[in-house]
Amino acid sequence: MKQLKRLAVHIVLLLIAAGWAFVESDPSKDDAKPLEPGEVQLWKGKPEQVSLVRYVAKRKIVTLEQKKDAEGAYFLGKIEPVVEAKADEAAEEKPKADDKKPKGHPVSKPKPVEPVTFVSVRNGKKIIDKLASLRAKLSVGEVSPEREEEFGLDKPEGTLTVTVAGKSHELVVGKATPGSGNRYVRDSATKRVFVIEASFVRDLGGGATRLRESAMHGWKTTDVASATIKAGDQQRVIVRAGTEGRRFWADPSDKDRNDETAGNWLSKLDRLRPNGYLEALPDGAKQVLRVDYSSEKNAIGFVEIFKQSADPADAKAKDVYFAKSEQTRLYVKVGKTFAEQVADDVVSVLSGDSGPAASASAAASAPAASAAPPAAPLAPPVVPGPSARPANPSHPSTPHKHH
Repeated sequence: MKQLKRLAVHIVLLLIAAGWAFVESDPSKDDAKPLEPGEVQLWKGKPEQVSLVRYVAKRKIVTLEQKKDAEGAYFLGKIEPVVEAKADEAAEEKPKADDKKPKGHPVSKPKPVEPVTFVSVRNGKKIIDKLASLRAKLSVGEVSPEREEEFGLDKPEGTLTVTVAGKSHELVVGKATPGSGNRYVRDSATKRVFVIEASFVRDLGGGATRLRESAMHGWKTTDVASATIKAGDQQRVIVRAGTEGRRFWADPSDKDRNDETAGNWLSKLDRLRPNGYLEALPDGAKQVLRVDYSSEKNAIGFVEIFKQSADPADAKAKDVYFAKSEQTRLYVKVGKTFAEQVADDVVSVLSGDSGPAASASAAASAPAASAAPPAAPLAPPVVPGPSARPANPSHPSTPHKHH
């Protein structure tokens, strides 16, 4: 009966939150609108005032530190293992004297948390927009130690710290409310428990996989008007041409002709995705090429490709490719398949070789001396005569029939 009463309390709280709380799709407008009945303002601030978000889960620590450069705001992220968790894992791995071999399938252990550095732009902005000025859907009030289990505060999911305008705010994160994505949280300063919309808990708990920037650029291909390709001491500019329904890349001197080689090459370059972030470029990696993109008005981005050649003495070693762009800020590892093709084909793109059209042009301009001589006339077919086979009376001239 007690459990039913407790569940009823949570359902009532959920209904109150659903009935009174109204969240707009644009988080920047939340601070401007008045509080709805039941809502509580936990803290106020602007996204640009958030300097740090730190979430300590059971096994890992996730931080997002806001930075700014010429391209705008971005967030330097780090994943680190919790020291206590590492000690617990070591204790679990150490066998005890009285331990017996487990029966059946061995229990799988969680994968150790490895330190990771990454850059987050769009996903980081979504989180900071929500946390800059945080409102609770409703206030539960203070909760006694005997009731902490009801709200998941006896064994919290984690602790969230948000630093806004130099002041830190800490929330202890409990369990989810019944039937929703909301969470119970306890304000460490006031000890009061609140219900908040907590999608950021899922995002922060997901670590680098959910937070890191997964694209090389933040703009769309339709934003690009020209691209400048550089490799070594060679350079070439190509432009977007054609009609609205049929856009293609072309040489500035001949905007009516589709440069298929350049277009296909840039398509492969666009398929590169960050597979992991690095704070420094590995030793031996050298720049292979750079592409600068511009809109009709100004420069909008770039991408650089680097290659770390395999050690010739190691038969199993392979070339490794890296990249850097205005969106990634840091160096990133990229897939070998497309990166290698892009690196190998850049010479033909810089030379202006556009495939079949260029081959036809080259053939037309070739000197006459290089043309192949005309083919000799075909000789008449040879008809076998009497002397074509030796005379043998035992073999008649009529073909042999197979039965």
